Amino acid sequence: MSGNAITIRVPTSRTSVIAMRSGKRPDVVAHGTKIKSVVDKARKNGVEDPILMFVPKKGHRYIY
Repeated sequence: MSGNAITIRVPTSRTSVIAMRSGKRPDVVAHGTKIKSVVDKARKNGVEDPILMFVPKKGHRYIY
């Protein structure tokens, strides 16, 4: 990760987090409920700087 570290908190403990590869055809390279473990899995899959997204539970919406 480049630059200063930024702390991100998952909205709820039941929120899923996905890591995606950037590019013209982004694809999901890891998923889970803890940001650190998702980033670690993405890096093991060869994606050094993944894009992270929160996936809300059905019926919930998050606005950032």
